[in-house]
Amino acid sequence: GRVVGGVAITVDVTERVAAERALAASESRFREMFEGSPVIQFLVDPESARILDVNAAAVRYYDRPRSVLLCMRPDELVVMPEGALDAQIRTVLRTGATHARRPVVLPSGERREVDVNVTLLDDGRTRLLHVWMQDVTERVRAEVERDRLIRIVELTTDLIAIGDADS
Repeated sequence: GRVVGGVAITVDVTERVAAERALAASESRFREMFEGSPVIQFLVDPESARILDVNAAAVRYYDRPRSVLLCMRPDELVVMPEGALDAQIRTVLRTGATHARRPVVLPSGERREVDVNVTLLDDGRTRLLHVWMQDVTERVRAEVERDRLIRIVELTTDLIAIGDADS
């Protein structure tokens, strides 16, 4: 019953602790950028096409509670032809990113235009689709009006003088 020796094992965990801290800091930065951004953003599971997370901008834009948005698929929020979501997911999984301009119908019934960008987030364990959208409705309307005015100018045979408020 007498102890005649012992064994001690030590493991240097300095690198592991540093890596865990760096990972936590990186995750915190991403969360702050995601939540604090004025850009509409979702995280989507590419297998089920279900929305896993949304930021505050998405909640405001769609005027729906976060809990409701988390029960939806992106093709329930953006007008897409049948099968377009699956094709877009396949493209992102193959190329890493995609972009499209799509119409949106808000809960109020208002129709808007958005640029939809999707990139693949893949850390080797988990794959997610990072979707971010920018409402471009006013820009599209301005471009249509500009094109209309250009056509008028090009078709007229009359003299057109253009000046500013000072001339």
